[in-house]
Amino acid sequence: MSEKDKAKNLQRSTKGHFTRCMGAIRTLMAAKREILKVSAAFQDVKKAYDVVLKRHEEYAVYLDDEHFNEAKEWMETVNKDFINLTIGVYDYKPGQTQDVEHQIESNSEGSESDGSASSKASIPSKKKEKKPVTFSLKREKPKLPMLYGDIRKYFIFKSGFKYAVFENYLL
Repeated sequence: MSEKDKAKNLQRSTKGHFTRCMGAIRTLMAAKREILKVSAAFQDVKKAYDVVLKRHEEYAVYLDDEHFNEAKEWMETVNKDFINLTIGVYDYKPGQTQDVEHQIESNSEGSESDGSASSKASIPSKKKEKKPVTFSLKREKPKLPMLYGDIRKYFIFKSGFKYAVFENYLL
């Protein structure tokens, strides 16, 4: 058996271990276990993910360009699975009524990250309630023309005022 085949088999076996760890944590979350058990299982998932990354890098050394792109897509899928699970674990509350699989899948729609920061994070013991973020746009006050009582400048003032108030669509 060549070195490339050995590296590929090691990569597959570590991916299998990673998948089993992810299944275990999903089972714990679906059973609404306490956060400490979920946190301990998540530590196992992070270790398995790190091993998958290491094995993938070892296997990628042997690949040519056309097979490398295939392996890259495979690793991106693994990375997305890990990120989605990480988000699901961080959002996990033991008394929740929402389906865990649905929660983890819904997290996959808006999550993009490189995974390295996610694998180093730990689960916080207490979470603060998230408040909705509101944005407001502050604009500069419009500069309106001034009339200082000189009747001769009234028409200049009037045209400038009309332009600033009625024709300026930025107000």
